[in-house]
Amino acid sequence: MVLDERTEMGRVAAIPESVCEQFSRRTLSGTAAARAYAAGQGLDWDTLDAKRKIGLIKQGCKIRAARSRTILPT
Repeated sequence: MVLDERTEMGRVAAIPESVCEQFSRRTLSGTAAARAYAAGQGLDWDTLDAKRKIGLIKQGCKIRAARSRTILPT
């Protein structure tokens, strides 16, 4: 296990970054939503602590998932 400097979370060093990215698209999508939400709230993503970032990412994943389940009328 090593500390990922970008995410400030633990990861298994033996697993290549490219493999991690393929299995974490939801997280990447949630991170994009979290960054956008933070910017909309006037927050600087790069200065937030890891706990706050994780909370925003989880919230972003939930928002994206809810949007994908929404059926629009035709």
